[in-house]
Amino acid sequence: MRTMLSECKKTGDDVAAVILEPIQGEGGVILPPTGYLPAVRKLCDEFGALLILDEVQTGMGRTGKMFACEHEKRPAGHSVSGESARRRCDADRRDGGDGRGLLGALR
Repeated sequence: MRTMLSECKKTGDDVAAVILEPIQGEGGVILPPTGYLPAVRKLCDEFGALLILDEVQTGMGRTGKMFACEHEKRPAGHSVSGESARRRCDADRRDGGDGRGLLGALR
């Protein structure tokens, strides 16, 4: 990540934001190593870039905290969970949803 941001700065390309999922959901439930999100947050601060976490699959309490990034000490500046908040009724289905994505993998 540092190399990528440094190369962008050298060429004069400013990085506006880094967007990532705090837990990869579609490729299997893959958690980042401890300290990864705070390290990315620090790099974003250093290079003046926003850190945006895609919490569509992990937000709304699905990991035990309201947002998955809250398990680390320095959460993102912005978390995106609008789709999951809007579709809250889908998560409340009696059959537990459709078995796809993070929710299906955790069952």
